[in-house]
Amino acid sequence: MILEDTTSEEVVSGRAEPSTPPAAARSPSSERADTRRTGRILAMQILCQMDVRGDEAVGDLETLARESGASDAAALYAAVVLEAFRRQRRQVDQRITAESGNWALERISIVERNVIRVAVSELLGAGVPAKVAINEAIEIGKVFGGAESPRFINGVLDAVYTRVKDDVGITNGD
Repeated sequence: MILEDTTSEEVVSGRAEPSTPPAAARSPSSERADTRRTGRILAMQILCQMDVRGDEAVGDLETLARESGASDAAALYAAVVLEAFRRQRRQVDQRITAESGNWALERISIVERNVIRVAVSELLGAGVPAKVAINEAIEIGKVFGGAESPRFINGVLDAVYTRVKDDVGITNGD
């Protein structure tokens, strides 16, 4: 997956998108993973827009999905993640703040904050194995974040997982 010269503004607006191999080169399980990753990226972009413009940005999912060429399945997965976030926003943000080394949520970059929000929402409300949610967040952070994003994202998500795994019955996916 390659994304060159991407700015935070392009991520927030949904104009940034990674390239993927042609569909013929992927297996069905790979296509499902690509669909979910695209859904996670859409969810992250909508959350970035919500941070900038407020909650009305959620209505932009259909437009963003259409303009980015995302499949209906990817848009549906993004909607599932966004609903999981909406249901537990306070808990998600509290967990991120508690495990981010005393960084106020607003001080975390908009991309990192929302990549982490997607993963924590998946961990707490979408039944995604921890290993999958964390690895996907790291990979998305590599594409859309800065040089230190993957390490920061991994550290916060590992700490969240360690703290909540027994409380909410999260599996690691092994």
